[in-house]
Formats: sequence, structure tokens, C-alpha cells
Amino acid sequence: MLAAYREACAKTGEFPLPLQFDVPRESGGKINILLREKSFSSSVKLLAALSGMTVSLNDLHYRFEPIEEKPAGRGKAIEISNGSANSMMRLVDIDPPGSNDPLNLNDDFVGFSPESFRDTLTMLGWKLDLATQVTISAGGIISVETSRAADATAVRALVREAGIGQPVQWKLSARTIDLSPASTWKEPEFNQMDDDQVQEMLREVAEEEGAELMTMPSTMTSNGRAAKIEIIRELVWKNRSGKFEMQAVGKVFDATDGLLGFGHQIDFHYSDTSGEIDPATGRPAITTHSDISGTSFVSKNSTIFRVQHRPDGSKQILLVKSVRIEGTGRPVR
Repeated sequence: MLAAYREACAKTGEFPLPLQFDVPRESGGKINILLREKSFSSSVKLLAALSGMTVSLNDLHYRFEPIEEKPAGRGKAIEISNGSANSMMRLVDIDPPGSNDPLNLNDDFVGFSPESFRDTLTMLGWKLDLATQVTISAGGIISVETSRAADATAVRALVREAGIGQPVQWKLSARTIDLSPASTWKEPEFNQMDDDQVQEMLREVAEEEGAELMTMPSTMTSNGRAAKIEIIRELVWKNRSGKFEMQAVGKVFDATDGLLGFGHQIDFHYSDTSGEIDPATGRPAITTHSDISGTSFVSKNSTIFRVQHRPDGSKQILLVKSVRIEGTGRPVR
């Protein structure tokens, strides 16, 4: 995890802090869990809980210490809702043997049992004490009653992590502005803009004669997965063997966005082509008007800005914006 932190700093230009970890040798067994992105501090606490330890931070020094067990007595119950229990399986970092749902973790809780809940925790790396009691109510509420402090700490940490481990989603949008060779507009020296700068630039180019603005449809994608927006038509022709072939021409924007460090990194590509079937050859004649690609690290809610200069003196401006969306569909502030 520390190596991943340093790698992210190298990509984003941030300076890695000289963190230190003081971990006892007897730090427990193997842990199989998917850690959330952008959650370094909470992930450290979760790993400590699954190792039967507490962790404290003093300046840049993380100190792990075994959980002190108090004399046995009647423990307090920890209630876990249906959603939190099902969400725990998303934290498992191994392929369960046997079937796609060996623990019967389905949406309606049919077949879910105290044994399967124990098995889930074991897969995550924590084995409940035999004296710890697990019960399930008719409404699907799991109650874990334990007098063992380590069990209580591990269960609470996992329930908290499962409850906040929502998938990361991005709303991607792209706009292009075409400027004629006669344009006198001067491009800025920076390659990212805030919303006010974008609006100011749009007002400037709107005064340019022959300026054409196009807004492509927006699209949603999950973290690290590619998204594509196409405004195309298909050219179809018959090749020499008599089989039909197809070539798409038009505007294509594809991008991949993912959390990185204290922001996110966008890889993007935009192309604009046109073409017709050449009557002399029977094959398509394709003309490429634009081909813009890049990778940009965005630390704030900024718009990426790129300009392509064409041989005839015209320009095309590409504006790319990606906004993180929460589970309700609203932007994350």
C-alpha cells in the first residue's frame, strides 16, 4: 500500500510523505480484502482491525498495538443491516470456490445463515471466536454479540467499510470549437480551465466569424473503465471477393477516468473523419480533420483544454470535463 501511495505521488507530481509503520511481528494471518481508492488513512485502520490491533498516528508515524482483551463478560450486540452484510462480499479479494454465490449472499437474504456470515468474515481474513454469537432476525438483521474486543473491532470496521464502499462513477462530456484560418483568437498558455475561464473563452470565440461549437452527448462510466461517445455514419462497400465491408466516419470521443492521488487521471482521444465511396475504386476515401489525444491529471473540478492546428491555418479546440457522481446521481462536491 505504501508503494502504491509513492507511485501515485510520482504520477501526480506530489511529494510523498516519509511515513513510518511500527508493526509487531505477530501481526496476524493473510488478509483478502479490496481496499477503497482514495482512502489511505481509513484503509490503514481497517487493516489494523483485521489483524487484531489498533493503530494511532503521531505526526508521520503509524503505531500498531494488539487489542487488549478485558475480562470476559456479557458482550454488546452489533446489528448489521441486510445491505451492509451483502456489501461485505464486494470487499473479498479472492474468487470463492465452488459457485458464484457459495455463501448465498443474494438480495432477499434467502438462505443466509450465521454460518455463512462467519464464512464471509473468514474469507476477508478474520475468524470469529467460537464464543461470539451470531443471530439473524426474521427481517434479515444480523446481530453479533461478543465480549471479545478484537471481534467487535473487526466487525465494526468491516460494516463501516462495506457501508461506504460505493462504486466510483464519472460523467464525461466533450465539446469542440472549430475556428477558421482567419481567426485572430489567441490560445492561453495553460491546458486546464475552471468554469469561469471556460465561459470567458466561449464568449471570446463566439465573436469570431465562422466559429462552430458542438457539444457531444455526455456519458457515464465507472472508475477505470473506458467510455465512448460516437456521432458517426457507416460507409458500406463490396470488396474484390464480393463481401461487404464497413467503415465508420464521424466524430468519436473515448476516455478512461480513474482516481489517482488527490485527484483523478483522464486518458482521452478524439477524432473527426469524413468520407465517401470513391466511384472510381469502389472503396472509401477517408479524410481526417482532427486527431487529438492526451493524458491529464486533474486535481480540481477543471476542464481539460487542447488545441489542434491544421495545415490550412484553422484550429479545433477540444474541451473535456469529467465529474465524479455519487450514488444519488448528483456530483460529488
